[in-house]
Amino acid sequence: MNAVEEVPKHNPVPWIQLLIGTVTATVVTVIADNAIKGEDTRPHNRTLLTNECLAEQHSSYLIFFFAIAISGGILSNSWAGFTLLIAVLLWLAFYTQGVRSTTTHQTKIAKDHVCTAGCTAELKSKTKRAIYLMNLVFALLLLGFGLFLCFMAVRAPAQ
Repeated sequence: MNAVEEVPKHNPVPWIQLLIGTVTATVVTVIADNAIKGEDTRPHNRTLLTNECLAEQHSSYLIFFFAIAISGGILSNSWAGFTLLIAVLLWLAFYTQGVRSTTTHQTKIAKDHVCTAGCTAELKSKTKRAIYLMNLVFALLLLGFGLFLCFMAVRAPAQ
């Protein structure tokens, strides 16, 4: 009688944990950088920091996508490998556009109101959306790709 090797059931949880961990680490470093540089006292910091966190967290997806490509066994499935390629290309576009958007917020704020040091005026909802909506959409799309790939990976990160 031949012993049949039991194929372990796929468990996406370790990949999801890795994805959440990389995104969280990136966001925490952006928040720490904001506080260390004293930018936490700048006018409209909450909105600007939200946009910066959304933009910089894109970098965590590149790390995640490479980790899943190298160790997830995903490239054995051609269309999953194609999905990974699309995700990396989208990441490239999203990251560059996202980071660039963190340099253009002053123009958007100027359209809302005249802002000087110590400004306490509340930004209009339309202005807030103009500042961070693009990065929010990008983040949700990359999260969708990331979660899909978590379920497509054949092996867990520790295997």
